[in-house]
Amino acid sequence: MAVGAAHDHRTGLPQEVVDKRYGFRLVLVVPDSADGVAPGRPFYLGKFEVTQAEWERVMNANPSPVPSPACPVFPVSWNDASAFVSRIGYRLPSEAEWEYACRAGTQGARYGPANSVAWHTGNTGDAIGGPRGPQPVGELLPNTFGLHDMLGNVAEWCSAADDFGGLHVARGGGCFCIASDVVVSARFLCKDDTNDHMGLPCGVRLARDP
Repeated sequence: MAVGAAHDHRTGLPQEVVDKRYGFRLVLVVPDSADGVAPGRPFYLGKFEVTQAEWERVMNANPSPVPSPACPVFPVSWNDASAFVSRIGYRLPSEAEWEYACRAGTQGARYGPANSVAWHTGNTGDAIGGPRGPQPVGELLPNTFGLHDMLGNVAEWCSAADDFGGLHVARGGGCFCIASDVVVSARFLCKDDTNDHMGLPCGVRLARDP
């Protein structure tokens, strides 16, 4: 891993790292309250959603219906997402990690105005089956942790399974959602083994331990 110059004063860990092999950029998240994540237990989370170019570099395939290297890969099943992160030595975030990182210290429905932080039907001109889909990563404002597109664009798989089995949780909504559904609390239960989630584009954000 290549590391940035700035280090977190609480942990001594670099605030941002870059995977030298694949080019992934990850941001350090250090929880400072319970919120379902053990206090003081740091983790790294992808600065951006995994792009089509990054997915193809690892998997030698691109499932996205409209190829666009800088856009997030979609639609991805939970099983395929798990295979991807396992192959490169990463993991999916837990739900608690995802929500803590998304909120970034805020308590509202979003960490900023919908049109400034999230791609949704209102600012992409899209609707289910419409001509536009997910947009290039990193074009909208990040949250205060420096994470882009935590809301909208594509929903992001978490490691959490549903009690009924065969279902896993995706968070954050997507570009085919209306703005009122693109909120921190948005939670979707989707089948593990299919890419078809009734119009919800599911993608991947990497997590790893320091």
